[in-house]
This record gives sequence, structure tokens and C-alpha cells, in this order.
Amino acid sequence: MITFLTYSLVALAVFAALVFIYEAIILPSFRLNLRFQLFSLRDRLRNLKSELGHGLNNAAFHALDDSLSRQMERQHRYSAVTLYDADKLYREDESFKRSVDQDLEVFEHCQLPEFIEIRNQAANLFCYTLLANSGVLVVLLLPVILIVVGRSWFKMMISRLAFSKAQQIDRVESCHAAIAG
Repeated sequence: MITFLTYSLVALAVFAALVFIYEAIILPSFRLNLRFQLFSLRDRLRNLKSELGHGLNNAAFHALDDSLSRQMERQHRYSAVTLYDADKLYREDESFKRSVDQDLEVFEHCQLPEFIEIRNQAANLFCYTLLANSGVLVVLLLPVILIVVGRSWFKMMISRLAFSKAQQIDRVESCHAAIAG
């Protein structure tokens, strides 16, 4: 019994050290890399707008530009828990759902291939941010997540959160704070 406890404590200490290394050293570097990629996407979007002018829908441009800026600003806050809270709020709050659906509709009206490519890359970077910020949890639960959660459902939730307005994200975070507090 003492041997089991000793091994358990050593395993927990090693796990704690690995979590510290990940959270303090690896994750900040990874976030910085993602932030630079988001800056690059935002620059591409703005160049596209300057080239096309009115050929690019203003509402879609501003929505994606705001989304990219928000992802850079709030990158450290997004995690699997935020994604879960956003999905729960989407299912339970009709006004939140309507607002998110209206925002997604704006993106659907813009069918320019370059715009769609930038939007898809932004969604991928958002997914990487979620995975990175949930690193340890994701490693432990990844097999369960892959089995239980379908790919299309996961992409739908990511796009809801990735392209939501700041007020919507604040509501998600306040919901999370109320649950946690």
C-alpha cells in the first residue's frame, strides 16, 4: 500500500511539473504564434477589402474583422469550458441563439472564395486555441471527445463562438462565472 501511495505521489508530482512546463513555457509561445497568424489573416482580409471595395459585403467584412480582433484580444480566455458554456447558452437562451444565427447568416451571404478561405483559416486557428488552452484536459479526454462528439457538431459550436460579437462572448463568460462562482 505504501509503495502504491509513493508511486502515486511521484506520478502526481511529475504530472504537476509537466503541467507547469506546458502552462508557463509552451502555451505562451504557442499562443503568440497563433496571434501572429491571426494578425496575418486580418491583414489579408483588410487587403482584400481595399482591393475589392464594395465588392466585399461591409457587414461580412466588419463581422470577420471584429472576430479576428476579438480572437487576438481574448485568446487566453477560450477553452473547452467556454465552448461548452457557449453551446449551453445557445440551446437555452433564445435571444442569444437568434443573435448568433443572425451573425452566421451574414457570413453565409458572402461567397467570395478568398473571404471563405480567411474565415475557414480563422475557425481552424480558433480550434487550435481551444485545444491549446484546454491542453491537459484535452489530452485526458480526447478519446472520449472523439467518440462521443461528432465532427460536424464540434465545428458548428466552434463557428458559433468564433464569430460571435463581444457582447455575446461577455454573456458566455458571465454564465461561466455564475456557474463557477
